[in-house]
Amino acid sequence: MLKKILIVITILAAGAAIALFFAGRRHHPMNMEQRTSFILNKLSGELQLDEPQRKTAEKIGAQIMEKMKAGRQDEGEITKALAEQVSGDKIDQDKLNKFLNNKRKGMDEMRKFLISKLSEFHAVLTKEQRVKFAAIIKEGKLGGGFGGHGRNEPPPPPGPQVSEKKGIPAK
Repeated sequence: MLKKILIVITILAAGAAIALFFAGRRHHPMNMEQRTSFILNKLSGELQLDEPQRKTAEKIGAQIMEKMKAGRQDEGEITKALAEQVSGDKIDQDKLNKFLNNKRKGMDEMRKFLISKLSEFHAVLTKEQRVKFAAIIKEGKLGGGFGGHGRNEPPPPPGPQVSEKKGIPAK
């Protein structure tokens, strides 16, 4: 009986470990440099940036990339801290909360940094470019994270989507 219980527990633990492994994985078809280049090229073309605006956008993109690379160096620390706590006899809630609060502070700093860079980019755009930029964000043309059906918008209705222009099902 004890042997069967141990086998069931082992199977459940292995299943949980596999689920956590795949849940934590993210699909990134582009690395950070490729994504930054894609966004800069997309914005440059869509907004018809002139040369000084393009240079400013490239400078801002490089600054963001540098900051993000620095933040990714400690990627995995949360997993390591959680595993350390789970492997022990008792979970030190204060230690874990302190660790996660420090991580949250880092995320808050990054948010403030990104908002300041957005403001910097916004300042070099003309009124028409700002309107176009807002439309790009709303339509989700920059890829994940902006626009589309996010938290505040419902998903598209079920069933085939029909193209407004040609009246044929969209792919």
